[in-house]
Amino acid sequence: MIELAAGRIRLDVEFKEEGRVDAALAALQHRLDPTQYVVTSFQESTLTAVRALAPQTRTGLLIRPGRRPRHLEARLGAAGISFLAPHASLARAGLLAWAAQRGLDTYLWTVNEQRAWRTLLADPRVTALITDRPAGALAARGELRDSPPSS
Repeated sequence: MIELAAGRIRLDVEFKEEGRVDAALAALQHRLDPTQYVVTSFQESTLTAVRALAPQTRTGLLIRPGRRPRHLEARLGAAGISFLAPHASLARAGLLAWAAQRGLDTYLWTVNEQRAWRTLLADPRVTALITDRPAGALAARGELRDSPPSS
């Protein structure tokens, strides 16, 4: 997968469990430039380990839907996290505004529907969308860029 993505798309590599960070980072760094991937996790300890081994790697804290994250500012600072990665359903819960006020990039996951692509891609507070359907998201982004500005 890493070789297929190289030079074509940026990868979001999610660490679901603690451990083996060193081996996974070695595989990524062997084939990709740090600008070609980000690492995300729900666990701050994993993101701290990534930053210790590869400080140039951008890391994002995943935020689950269904409940308001607690102590978010402290969690981000302690782990040296580069961006916030909330579930797309949390976009309307104030997290986009919260992140924008702090100058944090926001990567929303998992956005797989055309209407959501159009809405979220047009929002300047959204840095990136994580999707299982990159071709559709890229087409929606192209349509947005080609459309005349509204008055």
